[in-house]
Amino acid sequence: YTQACRFIDAASDYISGRVLDVGCGDGKVTAYLASTYKLKVTGLDISQDRVALANTLYGSDQVNFVMGNA
Repeated sequence: YTQACRFIDAASDYISGRVLDVGCGDGKVTAYLASTYKLKVTGLDISQDRVALANTLYGSDQVNFVMGNA
């Protein structure tokens, strides 16, 4: 999580609009993107269990999680 957030912060000049987080897992990094950069973010994961967990933990008007394969 910490390394992912550092990478995101280093690329912050390129982050805008809507974001798709492919392979979002439990949604923690997706939620970080949404809250830190005030973005609408969709998390995508192949596991229905992980998507359900992410929606429970972090789902909001700003963040949503869906199951799919990219």
